[in-house]
Order: sequence, then structure tokens, then C-alpha cells
Amino acid sequence: GQIINNTVLTPINYDSDYAAAIYLEGIYSAPAYMEMNGGVIEGNKTILSEHDEYFCGGALVNYRSDLVINDGIIRNNEGPSGSGIYFFSMKWGEILTGSMVISGGQIYGNKTNRVNQSAVGESSPVYIDGEGFELKGGGSEIVDNIYLRTVTDKISVSANIYQLGRRYHIY
Repeated sequence: GQIINNTVLTPINYDSDYAAAIYLEGIYSAPAYMEMNGGVIEGNKTILSEHDEYFCGGALVNYRSDLVINDGIIRNNEGPSGSGIYFFSMKWGEILTGSMVISGGQIYGNKTNRVNQSAVGESSPVYIDGEGFELKGGGSEIVDNIYLRTVTDKISVSANIYQLGRRYHIY
């Protein structure tokens, strides 16, 4: 399947910090679940109102949810932070439920639409805020930059990643 060319326009004084073409949000006792086994998420945009300076998202927001990516392509999406994937499992220092496991697929060509910003640091296409992010094996190709918001955020690597020429850029 395809989720392509959608635009999310945040209204002024929007009462959430996140928006995207795909938005997963669980509750404290039961995270939402999504498994991606193929398909394309492409050309989606999140556009900020002039008052929403810190709004995040683009193609996919994972908030208190479990996301598994086994295959598929997330490319050429646009948003202020996490234009490819924005993963959030922590709020006000409190660890929430949620995980993100990537064992396959491709993430590339996603960009920030923040004025005068490049897709690094807080404007990176893959934005990690919390624990529970795992790269599993060597089947994924993440060309876009990955940003870990705090020193306690981490990437777990399970199994071995043996791929000649594979590089991950983490900030």
C-alpha cells in the first residue's frame, strides 16, 4: 500500500505537539501497535502555523506506541523534526510505554521544513525522544540522520549488523 502526498496543516494554538500523515498514540495501559511489512510512505508534509515553533512530525509519529518496521520505504517527507519518524516514549522525565524496532526497510530523503535549518540535530529526519529504539539485524537502510534528544536516549542493537559500506549518522 501507499500513503503519499498528504498535508497536515496545524491550526494556530493547536493543542498537541505532534502531527503526521500517520499518528500512533496509545494510552498508558495499552500502547497502539503498527507493523510495516512493505509499502511506501512518501511525499507527506506537516506544515506549522506561525505560532507552533516546536511542532514535530512529518510522515509518522510514534507516541506511546509499538512500531515494528520489517520492510517498506519512508522517503521524501517533510516536517520540522522527525520528518521520517518521530519516536516519543518519555514525557516530563517519566518513561512511557512504547517501542520502535527496525529490522528492514529504507528511510531516506526526508527533510526539515524549518526555515534556515538543515536536517541535523533537532531537525533530523529520525528523532528519538525516549527509550525503546532498536535496530535489529542488518536489514534496514537508514540514510537520513538520527537524533537522540537526551543522553539517556539510546539505540539498542540486537543481533549483528554486518554490512559493508553501511553508515548510520547519529547526533
